Amino acid sequence: GLEITDSTDSVGAEDRATVNIRDVSLTTSYAGGGKAIDLVMTDTSSVVPYGSSSTLTMTNVDIRGVDFYDGNTDYWTTGVYLEDTGEVQIDNCIILGNAGTAGVTGIYVVSTDSNNIRFQVSNTVIQFTETAFRVTTNTGTTEGLWFTNCEFVAVKFGFVADGSAGIIHGLSWTGGHIDADQNCFIFGSAARGSTSVQIHGAFLAIGDKWGGSDLENAYAVWFDEVHYASIVGNRFLCSAGPVTSQACVALGSCDGVIVAANQFYRAGTGVFLYDNASGGDCQNCKVIGNYYDSTVSTPRSIAGATNQNWDAFLVDNGGNLTLPSFLAMADGTGLLAGTTVGVTWPIAANQKLGLWGVTPVIQPAHADQAALGALATVSGSGADSDINDNFAAIETLLTAIRDATVAAGLMKGSA
Repeated sequence: GLEITDSTDSVGAEDRATVNIRDVSLTTSYAGGGKAIDLVMTDTSSVVPYGSSSTLTMTNVDIRGVDFYDGNTDYWTTGVYLEDTGEVQIDNCIILGNAGTAGVTGIYVVSTDSNNIRFQVSNTVIQFTETAFRVTTNTGTTEGLWFTNCEFVAVKFGFVADGSAGIIHGLSWTGGHIDADQNCFIFGSAARGSTSVQIHGAFLAIGDKWGGSDLENAYAVWFDEVHYASIVGNRFLCSAGPVTSQACVALGSCDGVIVAANQFYRAGTGVFLYDNASGGDCQNCKVIGNYYDSTVSTPRSIAGATNQNWDAFLVDNGGNLTLPSFLAMADGTGLLAGTTVGVTWPIAANQKLGLWGVTPVIQPAHADQAALGALATVSGSGADSDINDNFAAIETLLTAIRDATVAAGLMKGSA
């Protein structure tokens, strides 16, 4: 392939390399042909204090095996390898690997000594690689990854964040399509503490095009302690069936994540919040206005945590509003009811309700609540007995009414 190296500990920012690659096809006639493009810009000097000033521009580049369209036995192990780089722009490129072959990566960004900053990838297709785009952060952070209208298809993993440091600040994915066997996006335990991740307007699918079989525990978006992120306006589709352990969105001990206006189809679980046994409950996560198709077995799941700070609601495929915690209303507000048909609440006698903090109960029912009917006529020698019988009947009914109202919380039943 093409190798460009500028590893140094003595140059300044003005000496760093600028590389332009355009209108070229890089092919290999080997199975596992190494790296098609290898760019290493490590700078250990103190002159470049924050990220490298090296520049790579790739436009209209085709990376594949020479026989991709006729047998597909030849492939590059890594399409583009970028180490300690910055100011990278990749547009209108195609990287083709080999389906089902482990260890094949489309674009691999690595930091060994410097921060990796400012990557813009647009209109680019990566297909038949185990991992489409991988960021391994071993030193500092990786900051500024912007994806626009990209397509990662027939891969096992779409975007992967890992490394001994792992943290990414600032990732934006807009539009495009990812079809992965295991994860479209995965920020695993190595990337805990990553922030400012936005996934908007994408079609994210979990399938079997890379390995040929549906996988258990496949999550389209999996965030482990990712904070201040948004997953908005996407369409999710998991394997046919569905596989019950598959989820569209899984959030482990995240803080400040918004999941809104998404469409969820054919999944075991729509949104899964859990305590990862390290970071505690998910905090301040909002799940708002999503659509859950009837093919989603469980719209919402919470495991391993009480998540009392999850201020959120969900709308299921039947239009039902689910509150996982409490509905807080400002003073002076109220609930509006219709004037023609009106409102029923609860809608069934076996649904529980509790007022003013009492333990909810089903609709109270007892034979003593029955109508009194006609009371005995008080007259003649039996007047005293008739009066006593009438008062006993009234007392029985009043006691039943009191018991029902106290149980439901309509009144306390004491001072």
